[in-house]
Amino acid sequence: MGETEARRFLHYFLFSGDDVFVPVGSLSFGERARLSLAELVASGCNLLLLDERMVAPGHDLVVVPTPRAVRSHAAPWRRKLAGC
Repeated sequence: MGETEARRFLHYFLFSGDDVFVPVGSLSFGERARLSLAELVASGCNLLLLDERMVAPGHDLVVVPTPRAVRSHAAPWRRKLAGC
């Protein structure tokens, strides 16, 4: 990927202009999280992001049933997900 393509790609993760030249060690925690997400997306990995509002309406996060629900819904794609 050339510089132009990299800048365009990173713009989707809210990095713009000369932000792409900032050393990783100087990035904030949020910026590092966005950069890590960008790396995952660029790698072509299958990725499932869950927001607690999707898991439990009203922000009442129910932790116990969530892993079971994800496993049961992901079962048909288990082989595809195993590569990540």
